[in-house]
Amino acid sequence: MPRLRPCAGRRLAEAADRLRLTPAGSGHRGGPRGCARGPFRFVRAHRLAFDCPARLRAPGSRTPGRSRRRARGVLLGAFERRPRIRTGHEPHDSSLRPDRHDTASLRCRPGSGVRRGSFNPRLLEARGAVCTASWLIRPDGYELFFNRDERSERLRAAEPEALELRGRKAIAPRDGDGGGTWIGVNDRGLGLGLLNVWDDSENVADSPRSRGLLVLDLLHSDSQAHVQRSLEELDLTSYRGFHLVVFTPGREPLGHRWDGRELKSAAVAAPLASSSFDAKGAHTERARQWDGLRERHGGLTPGLLELFHASHYPERGPYSVCMHREDASTVSATHICVEAGEARVRYSGGPPCTVGYGDVAVLALSTGEIAYP
Repeated sequence: MPRLRPCAGRRLAEAADRLRLTPAGSGHRGGPRGCARGPFRFVRAHRLAFDCPARLRAPGSRTPGRSRRRARGVLLGAFERRPRIRTGHEPHDSSLRPDRHDTASLRCRPGSGVRRGSFNPRLLEARGAVCTASWLIRPDGYELFFNRDERSERLRAAEPEALELRGRKAIAPRDGDGGGTWIGVNDRGLGLGLLNVWDDSENVADSPRSRGLLVLDLLHSDSQAHVQRSLEELDLTSYRGFHLVVFTPGREPLGHRWDGRELKSAAVAAPLASSSFDAKGAHTERARQWDGLRERHGGLTPGLLELFHASHYPERGPYSVCMHREDASTVSATHICVEAGEARVRYSGGPPCTVGYGDVAVLALSTGEIAYP
C-alpha cells in the first residue's frame, strides 16, 4: 500500500481546533460565576481555558491567584447539560489505577494503606489503554471507525493488506506482535472489530492465544449467524476477554462478549470503548460525548465521526478519544465503508489528530478484486 500522508490529519485537527466551548445563557463572561451554570454552546476562540480542576471557564476570563490549565486539540461532543465537568486525570466513579497516584490527596502512596494483593496482577501486566469503535448503519451498508490504542513498547502494526482466508478475499491490518488483527472486512461485506475485555478470570490458559488470531479465523464468515455458530463451537478458555462486533450491510451489528467465563451475544449500540484500568468510566465518557454530538448536530455523519475519533475532550490525555499517555497512545485509526457493492478501507498509522488516512483500498464484493484507485 502507498505511504501514508500525514498532512490530512493535521488539516483535520486544525479545522476542529477552532471549535471551543463557552457557557451559554449565563450573562456573565468573566470570573468564576460566568461558567457556573447553564448549557454549553460552541463558539470560535483561540483555545479553551480551564480554571480549577472542577470548573469550566469562559475564554478570556481570569481568576487572580489561581493557575489556569489550557487544553489543546479537538474538543468535540462536550455538549452535556451539566454545571461543571471534570478536567483531572481521574474520572468520576474511578477505580484504583496502578499507573497514577491520587493527585488530589496522595492518600494512595505505596505502603500507606494499600494492602498487598489489591491489584490484579494480570491487569498490572496488561496495562493497556482505551480503544474506541463507532459506526453508522445504512440501508445497503455501514461505516465503521476504530481507534486502536496500545502501549508504546508494542511493535508497529502492518498496514491493511489483501488476504485470502479459506477461499474468501479480505482486507485487514496485521498486529506486529501476535500476527493477528483487530479489524477487517471480507468480500461478502462482513466486517469484524475486536475490543479487549479486561477481567480477573482464572479460566484463561497459562499461555493464551492471541485474540487477533481469532479475528483472522472468523473473517472468512459470510453472516452474523455464521460467526455466532463458530464462537459457540469453540473452546474460548484459551483466549483472554474480548468484545467482538460483527457488521453486515444494512443490519444492526451483533456483539459477542467473552469475559473469561461466559459468552454473551446481543445487539450493541455505538460507541464502544474498552479500557484496562477503567472500562466503565471510558464507556460512560465516550457515550456522553457521542450523545452530545448527535444532539448538537441533529444527527451524525461520517465527517463528524472522523472528527470524533480525532478529538481531545475533555483534554489531550488518557480519557480523550484520540488517547495520549506517557506509556500508551492511539497508534492507528481505521475507517471501513461498505456500500454500493464495494468495501473501502482507509488507515492512519498513527494518532488521527496528526496523521492522516492513507490511500483507499477498494474490495469489490462481487468479484473479490482489490484496487487502490
